[in-house]
Amino acid sequence: MQAQRQVNGNELLEIITAIYHINEAMKVAMSYDDEAYEYLTKAKESLIDYLISQVRGND
Repeated sequence: MQAQRQVNGNELLEIITAIYHINEAMKVAMSYDDEAYEYLTKAKESLIDYLISQVRGND
Protein backbone atom coordinates (compact mmCIF):
# COMPACT_ATOMS: atom_id res chain seq x y z
CA MET A 1 0.00 0.00 0.00
CA GLN A 2 1.39 3.37 -1.00
CA ALA A 3 1.60 6.06 1.69
CA GLN A 4 -0.68 9.02 1.13
CA ARG A 5 0.14 12.60 2.00
CA GLN A 6 -2.01 15.68 1.92
CA VAL A 7 -0.36 18.53 0.05
CA ASN A 8 -1.23 22.13 0.90
CA GLY A 9 -2.68 23.58 -2.29
CA ASN A 10 -1.84 27.18 -1.37
CA GLU A 11 1.85 26.36 -0.88
CA LEU A 12 1.96 24.56 -4.21
CA LEU A 13 0.26 27.48 -5.92
CA GLU A 14 2.88 29.85 -4.47
CA ILE A 15 5.67 27.64 -5.82
CA ILE A 16 4.06 27.44 -9.26
CA THR A 17 3.60 31.21 -9.28
CA ALA A 18 7.25 31.69 -8.37
CA ILE A 19 8.29 29.40 -11.23
CA TYR A 20 6.14 31.46 -13.60
CA HIS A 21 7.78 34.71 -12.47
CA ILE A 22 11.25 33.18 -12.81
CA ASN A 23 10.37 32.14 -16.36
CA GLU A 24 9.30 35.71 -17.15
CA ALA A 25 12.53 37.09 -15.68
CA MET A 26 14.52 34.54 -17.69
CA LYS A 27 13.02 35.92 -20.91
CA VAL A 28 14.44 39.35 -20.08
CA ALA A 29 17.75 38.12 -18.67
CA MET A 30 18.39 35.94 -21.71
CA SER A 31 18.94 39.05 -23.83
CA TYR A 32 20.98 41.08 -21.38
CA ASP A 33 22.80 39.09 -18.73
CA ASP A 34 24.07 35.52 -19.16
CA GLU A 35 25.06 35.19 -15.50
CA ALA A 36 21.62 36.25 -14.26
CA TYR A 37 20.03 33.83 -16.70
CA GLU A 38 22.12 30.98 -15.25
CA TYR A 39 21.14 31.89 -11.67
CA LEU A 40 17.48 32.03 -12.64
CA THR A 41 17.77 28.66 -14.39
CA LYS A 42 19.22 27.09 -11.24
CA ALA A 43 16.53 28.69 -9.07
CA LYS A 44 13.79 27.39 -11.36
CA GLU A 45 15.23 23.88 -11.39
CA SER A 46 15.48 23.92 -7.61
CA LEU A 47 11.85 25.00 -7.22
CA ILE A 48 10.70 22.36 -9.68
CA ASP A 49 12.61 19.68 -7.75
CA TYR A 50 11.04 20.92 -4.50
CA LEU A 51 7.57 20.93 -6.06
CA ILE A 52 8.00 17.36 -7.28
CA SER A 53 9.25 16.22 -3.87
CA GLN A 54 6.20 17.79 -2.19
CA VAL A 55 3.77 16.15 -4.59
CA ARG A 56 5.46 12.78 -4.26
CA GLY A 57 5.62 13.12 -0.48
CA ASN A 58 9.40 12.74 -0.10
CA ASP A 59 9.17 8.93 -0.30
